Amino acid sequence: MRELICSLPERFSMTVVVSSHLLSEIDLMADHVAIIREGELVFQDTLEALHGRSRHHLALRTTNNALARAILHENSLPCQEEDGYLILPILSDELAAQFTRLLAERHLGVIRLEEQQKNLEDIFLELAGKVASL
Repeated sequence: MRELICSLPERFSMTVVVSSHLLSEIDLMADHVAIIREGELVFQDTLEALHGRSRHHLALRTTNNALARAILHENSLPCQEEDGYLILPILSDELAAQFTRLLAERHLGVIRLEEQQKNLEDIFLELAGKVASL
């Protein structure tokens, strides 16, 4: 069904409107989205633009997360701990370089560092007013 829906615009020069609660499917099929809250259009643009509006964060795991968290806090770099990872907002590449340098100076090993982005369902819930901020 997904292949059929995705092929229609190209084959027949048409716009396909899909309303679904299966947002993971929409993320795979759509190039543009509209989000409506209580009858009011709150977002309409490309999926790329929607993902670009959402906050990315870094998930960091070190050889000593408690010490890493203290070091980050000492240097006014906010973070939270979640499932064994320190979660940091991505403010800039320079900031990421700064905190990895701080950790290296204290001889802390970085086990894992990855950028994470919210999925379409998380972003939808935020825009639909279920979560405080985007």
